[in-house]
Amino acid sequence: MSIELTNDFHNTVTRIANVWTGKVWTRAYVKRVKRRLCAQTECTCSDDFGRRGSQPNGGFEYGCNSDGFYCASLPKPESFFVRRMPNDQGRVCR
Repeated sequence: MSIELTNDFHNTVTRIANVWTGKVWTRAYVKRVKRRLCAQTECTCSDDFGRRGSQPNGGFEYGCNSDGFYCASLPKPESFFVRRMPNDQGRVCR
């Protein structure tokens, strides 16, 4: 499943492919995705993925474990806004 991500501050859109619950990304990949939505290094307009505002397909939640890997959790159908799971849980996605 691919997901479209948006940033309503910069009016940018990008798409990431192969997203599913338990999908794991490296910190380097997350930074590349963020640069596609917000290229300004010191900007604080968005979350780690560069998302800001209402996401067209509900987006996804994510957590960051102690090793710096991000894992996805697809939202419930009633979820329309970006939410971030706490990163202090040290979750490891399998």
